[in-house]
Amino acid sequence: MALENKYQGKVEFIVVDVDDPQGQELARTFSVNSIPAFFFIDKDKNIAQQAIGTQAQETMDNMMKSILK
Repeated sequence: MALENKYQGKVEFIVVDVDDPQGQELARTFSVNSIPAFFFIDKDKNIAQQAIGTQAQETMDNMMKSILK
């Protein structure tokens, strides 16, 4: 969770349990068919980027940097 520490106070990380009914509803809302699924939501609450499957830390870092510009 190095990225959580790096972006503390700038980015909110949310983990959703798709086995939980609330998590299932959220997964349907975002059309999640595979896990892990990552959604980067900007300050205007729009999906700015998304990624499916395991991602390298550098890839995730670059996605966050592009949104925080």
